[in-house]
Amino acid sequence: MKKVLSVVLALVMMLSVFSVSFASANTESDATMVVGQTKTVSGNAGAVFNGFFIVRYVAVGNGTIIITSDGESYGDCNPVIEVYKDSMKSANKIGDEENTNKTHNFVYELDVVAGTVYFFAMHNSFENDEAEWDVTITCNHEIYDNGICLTCLTECDHTVRDNIVGCCPCGENYDGEAIVVGNKYTVKSDKDYRWFRFDAKEAAPYILTSENPDGSSWGDNSANPAFIITDETGEIVLANDADISKDNVNFNFPFLFAEGERYFIGVKSEKNLTDDWYFTFANGTKHSIPEEYEAEEQKVDAEGNLVFEEKKDENGDVVYEEKKDENGNVVYEVKVDAEGNPVLDADGNPVYKTELDADGNSVKIPVMVPVMVPVMETVIKVRYIDHELKYVPQKNANHNEAGHTPYVYCTECKDENGKDLVIAGGDAIPQITECVDANADNACDICGKVMVEPEPEEPEDPTKDCTCNCHKKGISKFFFDFALFFQKIFRLNSVCKCGIRHY
Repeated sequence: MKKVLSVVLALVMMLSVFSVSFASANTESDATMVVGQTKTVSGNAGAVFNGFFIVRYVAVGNGTIIITSDGESYGDCNPVIEVYKDSMKSANKIGDEENTNKTHNFVYELDVVAGTVYFFAMHNSFENDEAEWDVTITCNHEIYDNGICLTCLTECDHTVRDNIVGCCPCGENYDGEAIVVGNKYTVKSDKDYRWFRFDAKEAAPYILTSENPDGSSWGDNSANPAFIITDETGEIVLANDADISKDNVNFNFPFLFAEGERYFIGVKSEKNLTDDWYFTFANGTKHSIPEEYEAEEQKVDAEGNLVFEEKKDENGDVVYEEKKDENGNVVYEVKVDAEGNPVLDADGNPVYKTELDADGNSVKIPVMVPVMVPVMETVIKVRYIDHELKYVPQKNANHNEAGHTPYVYCTECKDENGKDLVIAGGDAIPQITECVDANADNACDICGKVMVEPEPEEPEDPTKDCTCNCHKKGISKFFFDFALFFQKIFRLNSVCKCGIRHY
């Protein structure tokens, strides 16, 4: 018996020591993180508790945060998370998650309370210590007060939400990025809109164009550029689809903006690819045409230097002029000795050559140099002439003919078929041969024809519930018919109470 008690006592003491050790270790962590941070961990990164990597998070506000994992080696990485409140005692475990879908990553949403300490214990359930993955804490930013998120206490960055125009998450007015007509913008290939603001100063068409970068192949690899236009209230006035974006790959579409109105233009990729693309917002009122013309300008050599030549008179003789120094003073000829060295006087000054002028006076002889003039040549240059564009509104298809989307065409240029050159838009809308009733009002949306004629209603039998003997059978009907003989003679009671005439 004493031996049994000794063993039990020893086990209790060992359990107590382990519990104390476990409780103290469980309040430690490998990292303390805040909203917006990302940590890279691996299967052997945890050093505190059974190989788990432990993150400590202190909630600064109330709301929902999201803990996500991002492991690239999906075949060797399946991050698991266990969530604890206050400490990592088993009694404080409030949730766990193991992702089993194809991404092998978890997305754990947690409602937090300000001031509470949370522990996120994570490890790789595939037990591959070499596999690395990231853990990130983000915030839903659901509620703001004076521009401060009440969950993470961060200030709103005032960027527009996807599909919410004119307002950022905290509710303050958002004006978007002022668009510059004619600019080419690089659009990142993702599924979030990049928003622009446009204040129309006149009623005029503008052309929205997307462009494939570097001429690479689109097809199935296309980012499928998309655009949307809304008014200032956020109501959609135009969005590209298969009707106004050929093959839904690139768009080249005009829209007639109203004078004095503010619009928001959003552009994004329908497919999230690595390649970026270009967006241009161009004036749709003119078409600039290049025109070559001859011009005379100074010749330039291969190194880019201007070319000069000696000036000659009408006889072909070179024209000379007095040489001058950098200060504009005339340079005179200096006497030289037999060896070609300058002759100097007693004071060391150069001795100049002289000659007699018309009056017999001795004068210094200036140095004469050829007059140099620029070499001119005729070159072909390009200038641009603006042709007027005309806007044509959309024509809807009907049962008799096809229609077209809005387009602008050049009033002076022709295409290869001799027709007006369409600059943007003008996609065909096929003829609608059959009646359609999209709004389910039993009338064709195209021609107004009634789709289905209503069946005539059968009048209700008034004798159905009548109790008069005239509608009965048997002996009651016999006595009624007998009495009816005398009613006919004396013209009595000719109408039944149900409204049917007796005779």
